Amino acid sequence: MESMMEFVHQRIKKHKYQNGIDFTMGNGHDTLFLSDYCHHVYSYDIQSLALNNTKELVKRKKNITLFLKSHEYFDEDVRDFEVGIFNLGYLPGGNHECVTQYETTLKTIKKALELSTHKKPYYVATYDNSYNDSSMQERIDKHIIERSDDFLSIEEPKDLTKVIDKNNTYLVDCVSMWLFNNLENKEETLKIQLQEICKIDANIIFILNDVSCGIIPFDKESRRFVDFSGLIGQELVKLCDEVYEVKYGFERS
Repeated sequence: MESMMEFVHQRIKKHKYQNGIDFTMGNGHDTLFLSDYCHHVYSYDIQSLALNNTKELVKRKKNITLFLKSHEYFDEDVRDFEVGIFNLGYLPGGNHECVTQYETTLKTIKKALELSTHKKPYYVATYDNSYNDSSMQERIDKHIIERSDDFLSIEEPKDLTKVIDKNNTYLVDCVSMWLFNNLENKEETLKIQLQEICKIDANIIFILNDVSCGIIPFDKESRRFVDFSGLIGQELVKLCDEVYEVKYGFERS
């Protein structure tokens, strides 16, 4: 059976976040873990030993700020965050009489809930840049700037069932790249994946590029992509409550 911290880590791994907080730094293991999934991590402890141990552990990380003070005062440094970890008790290898206190911890949790109640929609980016395409990377960078802090970003090129949870809002951009990444799979397999996520009680917006109006490609793989795109588009029309065809985009005002 997995431990509570293992369970928490598995839940956190499903997404990417802007800001994360390790409310109980300890020896820095949760701080290090959060740094892989957050743009920036803020970590708190009142013991110098904890700070020194964590500094050594995360010395190669550039997206972490450590504080030698009680987590009770985290709102002096952070006004908005999406994920946080409390691992209560004493510092392993330290003074066992120095433990987290009920009063300050409860006060901190109440503050944390107040500051984390604003739920942003999730932006599910499906492009896999393992091909090192510089032109596509420029497009990705532009998208990141345009969506700014309006979304929580998730990168998932193949299996959308890994990242869709109930009671959240998602923009999947785009289904075409997800399809491209899954060309080795059968049509029915891809349809089942879409059917499964559409059963989840969530708001999901799919973006699919219409590639069926051009000339017929000469090569087999390109024709397969065009055919699959049409078939997947038909499946999405069946699954979605509303469908819009967009011919021309608009400049942001």
